[in-house]
Amino acid sequence: MLVLPGGLIGAYFFLSQFFQQHHGWSPLEAAFGLLPVPVTMAAVAAVGVRVERAIGPKPMMAIGTAALIAENLWLSRLGAGDAYLTGVLPGLLLLGAGMAFCVIPPTVLATSGLRPEELGSAASVLNALQSVGGSLCIALMVTASAGRADFADTMSAGFTAGAAFAGAALLIALCLRPRRR
Repeated sequence: MLVLPGGLIGAYFFLSQFFQQHHGWSPLEAAFGLLPVPVTMAAVAAVGVRVERAIGPKPMMAIGTAALIAENLWLSRLGAGDAYLTGVLPGLLLLGAGMAFCVIPPTVLATSGLRPEELGSAASVLNALQSVGGSLCIALMVTASAGRADFADTMSAGFTAGAAFAGAALLIALCLRPRRR
């Protein structure tokens, strides 16, 4: 689950290009177009901690990853003429919700049961691993989309690779055993 933030970076990368190249938006307008992601993340995170306590980290990450897979598959079908409200916004809402559900459990798992003097180091390691994972995911998405004939093929290949990456991360996470204390 440490690698899934790369899906966020990849989605921002591809969607920013989509907004600017196919809708003629400025970089600032494209940034505003992506605003539903952090707003949704914040709203979902507000209840996410309670959800994690109620169902546990693995089910929560599974739900979040399913949302990210759905988001990537939704956006893989995005065409140059698709409208923002019907073509992009549903994917952005899934992305925000999925990311919130995938970020909270690893943070809780990485920092629970530690002594106060260990919390800073644990948070730093988690941050570093999420950065590496993010880099891997965006590299995969860009590599999968490189050399495509047109923009629709590029988007489709990139987001399909993102869905596959999220699916693989989910399988790996579900196979991990909790550490013994």
